[in-house]
Amino acid sequence: MLCPFVNQPGIVGWKAGFEFLKNQPLNYTDETSCQQALNGPCIRRFQHGRKDSYHYALFAHALGLPEWSLQGGSLTSVVASGNTVTFTTARPHGLIAGTDRVTISDANTNPSLNGTYFVQTASDNSFTIQTATASNAIYTQATDAGLSVTSGRIYSTSGISDIGVPTL
Repeated sequence: MLCPFVNQPGIVGWKAGFEFLKNQPLNYTDETSCQQALNGPCIRRFQHGRKDSYHYALFAHALGLPEWSLQGGSLTSVVASGNTVTFTTARPHGLIAGTDRVTISDANTNPSLNGTYFVQTASDNSFTIQTATASNAIYTQATDAGLSVTSGRIYSTSGISDIGVPTL
């Protein structure tokens, strides 16, 4: 598995990277072992059963934000054909084929697309990646509203928050 932020220790993506750390098993080495719980109950960093009596806050500086998204319009097209996925951006992206990598998040149509990949080809406003599994799909804002792409370049901002969602 490729690291999304090369030579940048301590950086995780928002929100999937944070969710991974939040739900990480503390007494098992991987998620499969935790779900099977052969050696006693699985203890997670933030246990789901405590959601109504415990609260947490994370104070951090936001780094590694997505650069392109379908929802924001900076990603104008995402098309999978076989093992090649082509991304078209609204503006030149500056990626270098064979050197740069991208991380795809929140692909609902094909969740196996979520991950980090080397850029295979790149032109001014488009680039391609190669996936292990072949598929044919057109990703749109209607089907994959949250789909976003991060280049691994470190950008920062302040003031990211979740909208409060009441629990039942």
